[in-house]
Amino acid sequence: MSIARVLTRNLSISQTVTASATGYTESLNFRAAKGYAAILYTEELAGSSVTITQQCSLDNVTFYDPTDADGTALGEVAAALTADRYTQFSPVIAPFIRFKVVAAAGQSSVFSMKLVSME
Repeated sequence: MSIARVLTRNLSISQTVTASATGYTESLNFRAAKGYAAILYTEELAGSSVTITQQCSLDNVTFYDPTDADGTALGEVAAALTADRYTQFSPVIAPFIRFKVVAAAGQSSVFSMKLVSME
């Protein structure tokens, strides 16, 4: 019987996304990931609101917003986050992933994010 390891990785530390803009975390090799994962999102700027989605890549260069066969988005992790949150999600299937963070109109964000996953 194999034992799964639970890993915690820093994806961003005090990263700033200005109002109505998009920021991206560092990408990571996700080939050995198993099952669900989680992010710990920590907001450092009061009054901000962000939406977080997953992106996937085959080569760690070109990233895509995953969809199903009908074009429905599959990558949403959390919408309209206004405070710290630990969120479990089902990762997209890809060798590399990163997270896209979109700040709401008129609301900049300064955040940190950690990923918790199993291998």
